[in-house]
Amino acid sequence: MKITDKITITNEDNMELMSRYPDNYFDLAIVDPPYGLGTKTTDGGSKKNSQNKIMNDIRRNNKNN
Repeated sequence: MKITDKITITNEDNMELMSRYPDNYFDLAIVDPPYGLGTKTTDGGSKKNSQNKIMNDIRRNNKNN
């Protein structure tokens, strides 16, 4: 899913995706480890709410830049 010209969200094996790019290509990668994060995050929030917060933060930061 292309969010902006610089931000794309994919659903695939992270190691396969990263292998297609040169070293030091990415500034940030948000991934879910193979063992999963479960239904609760460490701060007690739900995983869905945390994902929504991340996406809202990305959109808000993108509008400010």
